[in-house]
Amino acid sequence: MLSASSQNNAYVPIYGRSQVLIASRIRRRVTALFVSICGFLLLPAHAVAYPTKSVRFVVAFSAGGITDIVARYIGQKLSERLGQSFFIDNRPGAGGATAAAFVSAAEPDGYTLLFTTAGIAIRAVSAERALDPRTQLTPVVFPASTPSIWGVNSSVTNQGMMEYLRSRKDQSFTYGSPGVGTLEHLTSEYLFKATAGLQSIHVPFQGGTTAVNAALGNQIDLVATAMPTTAALIQDGKIRIVAVAGRERMPQLPDAPTLREAGFPDVESASWVALFAPPNTPRPLVELLNKAVNEAIADPELRARLISLGFNTHTRSVDETGEYLAKELARWREITKTVGYSLK
Repeated sequence: MLSASSQNNAYVPIYGRSQVLIASRIRRRVTALFVSICGFLLLPAHAVAYPTKSVRFVVAFSAGGITDIVARYIGQKLSERLGQSFFIDNRPGAGGATAAAFVSAAEPDGYTLLFTTAGIAIRAVSAERALDPRTQLTPVVFPASTPSIWGVNSSVTNQGMMEYLRSRKDQSFTYGSPGVGTLEHLTSEYLFKATAGLQSIHVPFQGGTTAVNAALGNQIDLVATAMPTTAALIQDGKIRIVAVAGRERMPQLPDAPTLREAGFPDVESASWVALFAPPNTPRPLVELLNKAVNEAIADPELRARLISLGFNTHTRSVDETGEYLAKELARWREITKTVGYSLK
């Protein structure tokens, strides 16, 4: 029997307490199992139903750049395959930070997605209070990249990068890039600082196209850019490429030596284009998006189109995407530290 005081305190005898604890644990485990089963059943169904309406691709840069090109081609292919519109919303500003912040605050339902470049990794390791793409976004896939290239006005007769730099030894020269803090700017700084006697003066522009046009007009000596924004001028023989920051020569530029061939064996640089979802996007939905983009990028027609413009195409799983992003963050942390670049 329970005494009055025991009744007030809801006392349970030892044997009764053990039974209650066991029963409580069983209930918790059954509840957890039930929730897991419901999650397993419901999430794939949600993923299979996607998309049921138009999907917004928020592009971190202006129309016509490498990010915009890849996003539009992939969006067109996904529209054909999935039966919904994938439309482009260009939101340039703050080196891609404006678009990244917009998507970071969006609902994690797969209908607002971010297309951006390596600039998001550079900013993450060099700017105070920068957005962390690993936690404040969800990495989905890295479908394409293109090596950095350096070009000169076709009137310049030096044949390669090293010959050009030797001709400028102990005298200053100007080089242009798509802007301060861009991959092309920091790679050039890293490259030129490693070569004694070079006095380079950086001239930033608002985008790769304007930087290339400055080289075309002999306003700068050298331009650091990417082939997709330069292809027409290269084909017309107006801009000559003196080096490619890839491991191998580009098939589109068979006469342009790699930096390794030019005497810079430790420098490689490629501007990648990546797709991110908002934070906390369900893993099955991320997997679906990853699979859909990988299938689109493997399409022979799309792949050939991108390669002709100077892109390399890639298919990576969600886990491989996360691992690649981690390596890129570490690499750009080292580069920005070496060149002394930071954003306050």
